[in-house]
Amino acid sequence: MNYLTTIQLYESKKNVINDIQLWSTNKTLKLPTITSCKPISYIKYASLPFYLVYCCPIIVYTDDSDTSDYFKTKLVETPLLSNGKSGGVGGGGIGLLCKVDVNTFLVFYYEDNVKMLVLKFSKFIETLPQLDIPSIPKDTLLDLKPSKRIRTNTKIIDKIIEKKKQRSNSFIANPNTTKVNISSGSSILTNQDQINTAINKIIFSGLRIRGLSSNVASSLNDKLTIKEIHQMTFKATQFALRKHNYSFNKRETKKPLRLNDLQDIIENLLQLFVDIE
Repeated sequence: MNYLTTIQLYESKKNVINDIQLWSTNKTLKLPTITSCKPISYIKYASLPFYLVYCCPIIVYTDDSDTSDYFKTKLVETPLLSNGKSGGVGGGGIGLLCKVDVNTFLVFYYEDNVKMLVLKFSKFIETLPQLDIPSIPKDTLLDLKPSKRIRTNTKIIDKIIEKKKQRSNSFIANPNTTKVNISSGSSILTNQDQINTAINKIIFSGLRIRGLSSNVASSLNDKLTIKEIHQMTFKATQFALRKHNYSFNKRETKKPLRLNDLQDIIENLLQLFVDIE
């Protein structure tokens, strides 16, 4: 062990803690001139930045019983430090901060025995004026402003979804070569969603023409019957459209599906399911 020096701690003018011996395992370590210090407050020494720590922890010894009792009270028995190791004995990462001068501070803490850290602000203070903040690249600074929400380009995703819809019915015409206008009787239906929407609209229209609507039905049985007719007509229409996908009905050029074609199919089905001649 390498003896460094002995210092005093001024708790007050009348209460001076003597014989604080500083020892180190580093035989070449030389401390800055320290003769005394004054306690300021408690500090979390485990959270101190490395650039402030002057050297490795220094071991504290004493032959004075009053000094031993002082550190025992301040670093072991103080309620503030009761969250330490060994069932409440120890600093729990908290130590006693003492001031030597404006640039030098000491931190006493208990970890198996009393130890001390030396904090030096002089090098940090010397370096601080040399930091040219405006010249520091922006990428090295933390930007704490809330990031702007960037709208994602969905063109590729839209194309994938469109192709997936077209695969569900090979009878659908190419949307790049046809224009869609469902309100027109000669309009071409280009995807499965348009086909399903058109089927529903035509069925509801055909039922209303026949005076059948679940909204005006007088009994629960009539409402259930109208709903059943709608469901069966919808499924039958979809099944009728499958004929264009059969291998034995394949053509060199696909005939586009028009709204008039759907109207003819649905009208024939409603006549079959509802009308009585």
